[in-house]
Amino acid sequence: MPQLLLALTDHLQEDGRQLTGSNSSSPILDGADFHRPDRRKERRFAKPARRAGNLAAFLLAFAVVAGVLTPAPSDRLLRAKLDHFRQHKDEYDLVFFGSSRVYRAFDPEVFGREVAERGRQLRAFNFGIGAMRPHEINAVIRRVQATKPARLRWVLVELMHWQPTILEGMSESPRTIDWHDPHETWSACRTEWLAELPTAEKLTRCGTHLSLMAAKYANWGQGPRRTDQWFERNRVQAPTRRVVAAGDGFVAIDDETGSYYEGRRKTFLTKYLDVFLAQIEEIPAGQRQPATLENFNLAATARQQAAIRAGGAEPIYVVPNVREGTPVLHRLARQGVISNFIALNDPESLPELYAADHYFDRGHLNRRGAELFSVELARRFADWLDQR
Repeated sequence: MPQLLLALTDHLQEDGRQLTGSNSSSPILDGADFHRPDRRKERRFAKPARRAGNLAAFLLAFAVVAGVLTPAPSDRLLRAKLDHFRQHKDEYDLVFFGSSRVYRAFDPEVFGREVAERGRQLRAFNFGIGAMRPHEINAVIRRVQATKPARLRWVLVELMHWQPTILEGMSESPRTIDWHDPHETWSACRTEWLAELPTAEKLTRCGTHLSLMAAKYANWGQGPRRTDQWFERNRVQAPTRRVVAAGDGFVAIDDETGSYYEGRRKTFLTKYLDVFLAQIEEIPAGQRQPATLENFNLAATARQQAAIRAGGAEPIYVVPNVREGTPVLHRLARQGVISNFIALNDPESLPELYAADHYFDRGHLNRRGAELFSVELARRFADWLDQR
């Protein structure tokens, strides 16, 4: 690395000398008088070039050091899944990326068993993470692809709107900072610019993303987190122990214990059940609403598909059993923006995926619901394979 920095400095200094036209070894042409170079002028022009070279060397060194010192993801579940996948990357044929809807609904064991009944053997991994939105999903997909998994052939992605708005309370969280690499920061700013918002608000939001990227590479406020990771503090905790032990990334929400989950279950049954049922009744009408793609980040979608295919896998987009109509997402499939599409948010044809008895709370299926979800997804996936 020192040799590289010195070479870069010398190269830029040489460029500076060439720009000045100075060359102490210039030949004497046709008997013309030899004139000694003006050393003062040479020094005057060489100093800026030298400074530019020193600056370039510093920036390059800073980028290298920042890359080395940038902490791994802070979210324990995300870290556990990334670490596990790196260690077993050549064992999986299919990975499903998404939010907690995927984490709590996609059971790879059930999925694999159902696909096997159709004559195909594969092993799947659940890469669902709570509150993970499309831009963060995209960053995680790139992390996984960087491991160069040998067997990975299919990448399932929970299809959502490209919504980069930072969730309340997470604006300066280490996890939010984590996904703000240059690629995703630019893409998030593009998404913000497509939104129907005042220009001042767009600029403010883009500024927030840029500041988060700066925080990532400058390691602002990351000392305690890096120290914890160096000393392996709090490395594996529940539910991450179960994720690693199972080997497939899935933990049914029924298996969680403690007052927090007990309270969520009780609140669903006593406060939100009627709201939940009313939302389900409105889904068919929501699907029939007019849809436009004007504000959708089509470029990000195209790049994501191209990147997945460049890694040797085929992207498949899945709309899980959300409690709303998704006409924009369906239009993406109709217009060929996405080539592989599975939608499971139809309570009329899939009533069991919307039965209240199969939910733990209003956003997550229980174990029985996850089994039904995984079976239906496996059938749709097998049908898609048969048609290829």
